[in-house]
Amino acid sequence: MKTIMLGYQELHDNDGIALWYCFLQHFAGTIIENLIEVYYQLSESKLHLHLFQDNILKFTNAVRAPIRHILKANEQPSFQHFLTIFHSCLDASNEEFCSYVMTLYSGYRAGGPTKSISILDLLDKFDVEYTRINNLSRWTKRENPQILALTATISNLQSKLSNIPNNMAPFKP
Repeated sequence: MKTIMLGYQELHDNDGIALWYCFLQHFAGTIIENLIEVYYQLSESKLHLHLFQDNILKFTNAVRAPIRHILKANEQPSFQHFLTIFHSCLDASNEEFCSYVMTLYSGYRAGGPTKSISILDLLDKFDVEYTRINNLSRWTKRENPQILALTATISNLQSKLSNIPNNMAPFKP
């Protein structure tokens, strides 16, 4: 850090105020390596809702930290960040919540009122809706048709195996 400060001293000829301003400007935001890590945390592969056990509050809290780093670095979250967050929330197992998210998403894509809110406000809206549904005890998970089909197949196989007589001789190759 001291060598970096010496570099600033050379450029500014020991001008204290300009030196301090440039130093703060450079280090007050997020450095490049941290920004790369933040963008990685906001990648689509890291923001699958199932990684947060379908808990919207855990998901939104995990998204807030990197978003705040981006804002501290005087950058703005991109359109892709909004889309990734919307798509992740649309994977929620509760149909009522998914309907709410779809309404906001449609408004966002159509340039409606959702388009003008910040990403942190959007996360707050998701938190409020999740809490409301949860407090009303309506956070019920929808059934995944693939899991239902797999369960039916397993049950069918178990019933067929139970019908095999126990007195059959073991198979010898």
